[in-house]
Amino acid sequence: MMKIVTAESSTALAPVARQATTAFGPLFNRKAFIDQVAAWLKRPSDKLTRALFYLKPDGFREIDEHFGPLASDELIEDLGQFIVDQLDDDAITARFGGNIFAVLVEKHSVSGILAAAEKLREAVADTLFETSSLSTNLTVSLGVIELSDQVSDAIPVS
Repeated sequence: MMKIVTAESSTALAPVARQATTAFGPLFNRKAFIDQVAAWLKRPSDKLTRALFYLKPDGFREIDEHFGPLASDELIEDLGQFIVDQLDDDAITARFGGNIFAVLVEKHSVSGILAAAEKLREAVADTLFETSSLSTNLTVSLGVIELSDQVSDAIPVS
């Protein structure tokens, strides 16, 4: 059985980094995520393809304006947990800022990466998100970039 690598469960994180999580569930915050990227890219890839997903809910400003910040924060928390639940257990997920999420994934091929991204995008679109004050469907804009060994050489380690 594989284990979800989250800010709360990762034993690889230093205690300070473990505290650097968001208030929105099992997600790394930006700083802890960047630290994880650096460490993740330094370890051998075992011939796997590595990629970064960048997700942003579409039309979220209207949801925030109509239902207010408490409901929209609850929705973002639910979306973050949903993203974690949809991905492989070794994916590293962060609330990168505001309503933007970033995810590090590894697959055996670029086509596997793209299939995982499309599956995630479709799963979000097919889900009714329910909070204490709203029920809504969401779509996300999702970008994917393959990470190469040259990228890992460019990331400074402190």
